[in-house]
Formats: sequence, structure tokens, C-alpha cells
Amino acid sequence: MLDDESVLEIPGLGEASTLYLILRISPLILGETVWPQRLAVLVDGFPHSLPVITETTFVIVPMPGHEKRVGESVKVVLKHPDWLQLTTLFPDSPTPPDSRKISLRVHEAYLVDQTGSMGNALSDQANIARTDPRVLEPFCPASLADFASLGDNCEFGLFQRRCGVEPQDLFRFSRLSIETLLTGLEDGFVDLCNLARLTFSLRGDAPRREYITKNDKYKFFSHSGVVEDEASVVRVIEREIRKLYFLRQLLIDDLKSGDRLFVFKANHSASAEQIDDLSWSLRRWGDNFLLHIRLADGSVEAGHVERTGRFVMTGYIDSFLDYSKAQIPASEAWPTICDRAGKLWCQIRANDLGQVEQVALEALAE
Repeated sequence: MLDDESVLEIPGLGEASTLYLILRISPLILGETVWPQRLAVLVDGFPHSLPVITETTFVIVPMPGHEKRVGESVKVVLKHPDWLQLTTLFPDSPTPPDSRKISLRVHEAYLVDQTGSMGNALSDQANIARTDPRVLEPFCPASLADFASLGDNCEFGLFQRRCGVEPQDLFRFSRLSIETLLTGLEDGFVDLCNLARLTFSLRGDAPRREYITKNDKYKFFSHSGVVEDEASVVRVIEREIRKLYFLRQLLIDDLKSGDRLFVFKANHSASAEQIDDLSWSLRRWGDNFLLHIRLADGSVEAGHVERTGRFVMTGYIDSFLDYSKAQIPASEAWPTICDRAGKLWCQIRANDLGQVEQVALEALAE
């Protein structure tokens, strides 16, 4: 795109429709240098702000107010103020460079009708049914499926996979910080599937780049497990929206039930105050326990687990995987940590139940 504004005119439709515009956009790239650029979209004057474009990204633009505009065209204005001129960047070039104001590149544009499969994906939130086959037996030794990852990356989820355990959890193959995790627990991740907050991008090496889902409010990104030559972008977006709705509802159900042991790790250690805040946020939803994984120091060995708060256990590990190398085998301390934490969790819950029963018996005796 050139200059600071581009206009896309969508011809009138033959029947009433509510549309979504999907744009595949990339920033200006010169050699190995990427120039991040802002983008705002106006649909017949309705603004739709987007995050700064730093890589090839798929964005979804809702087109409100067009349900009954049969036969009328729609004007889409793309504002891209961060244009560059090569004459400014290369003033001493022996060959006169392009003097135009160069900005973002739009590779493709798709129009998707809400009455089709995209619309079904967007309206499925009220029709989610839990299909997780786990059967939890209270106070017996916990299975690995009873543990639910809260981030901050895929390491624990991949460890579960290597053990043949595949629970359906929102953060198993996702990345987010403890700060935005706390934000989400506070508001119930209400904007997780908000189209104004979602973008999609491709990561990896062509032609096997993977679709990645991002939410800019929670600074959340998640692996889709789908590479670019396996499905169209429209199909991937439909699937990922459905998945986010479904996994968010499972998370809410788990938080309310208190039947999962929530695991949080961070390569850059969280503070004691942040862990206290996280434990409190979990307890707002139900009788939840937190297993905080941190690096072992000289005073404690890897694999050790101890109770460090009323509703917090701490497990110690010898090393975390680098964020860019999460596919390699994880620390051998993980099985020991999970075994010890599971037994301690079951013991704590059994003791708590025993105390409740004792209080009830004493009340009846009075």
C-alpha cells in the first residue's frame, strides 16, 4: 500500500448479509529489517483499531450494520501512517530508489458471511458441551490428567504428551505472562474470543509454517497445530475460534469445580507477591490449589515438593527449557514433581474433608 491511506470498495451484495473481512497483511521488510507499522480500519466510518503489524498477520474485521444493505457497496478505509520512502533511507544510493511512500502490504482479502460456517463458529459459545472423558476420583493418587497448565509456555503440556496424556486445556500449548493471566482470571477471559482482539499469523519456515492465534488484550498466543498447506486460512480461523470458545468454557468449569491441580511455571521467576495473587485469583472461582514450579537452588534438590502456602505447593526443578526449544525433552524432574505434588494434594484435600466432616458431626452432637 502507498501513502498513508488506502480504500477498498466492496460491491453491493445480492442478499442481506453480515460480513467479516479477513486481511492477510505484512509490514514493510527491507532485507532482514522489519519496519513495524500501525494499521486502523474504518468500515463506512466505523473504526476498528488493530495491533501494530510486525509480521505477516491475518486480521478479522467485523462489518457491523450491513445486515440489510442489499445492493449497497461498503467502503473500507485502511489507515497506515507509518509509511517510508526509500529515498530517505538510501540517500546515497547510486541508483535512484523508489520515491513512493511505501507502507503495509495486503496479500489477500476474504469476505466471509456470518450465516455460513464462520458465523456458526462465532455463535457456538452458548452451545458448548463438555466432552472431556476424564473421570476424577477424589482423594486417590492424582493422575497426570488432573494437572492443568496455566503457562507460561508449552513445556508442561509437552511433558504430558510424552507421557501419553492429552487433557483439553486452554494453556497447554499457549504462551502468556503471569500479569495477563491474572487479568484473565479477574474478568473470566471474557475477551478471549473478541474479534477486535484476535489476530492470526504464520510462524516457522516455509512451506511448513504454523498458524498462530494471538489475543492482544491477554498477550496470549497459542499453537494451532495446523501448517499453511494443510487448510485455508478461513478454515483455520473458524476452527481456532471454536477451539477458544470450547477451551475457555472448560477452564471456567475446572475453576469452579476445584478438581484440577493448576500448574504455573515461568523461566523468569515470578515474585512471591505474584504467586500469592495467582493463588487468590484461583480461589475466587473455587477450591483450587496451585503448584508453582521454580528453579532449585543449593538448599533444595530438584524434584522436591513442599507446601508453601494455604493453597500453594512449590515444586523445584533443575532447569527449564528455553522458550525457543520447547520441543526437546524436558527435565527428568517433572515425573517426580508431579508424583509428589499429586500425593500431597490428595492428602491435603482428604484432611480438609475430614475436618469438615468433624465440624459437621460436632454440630449434630450439640
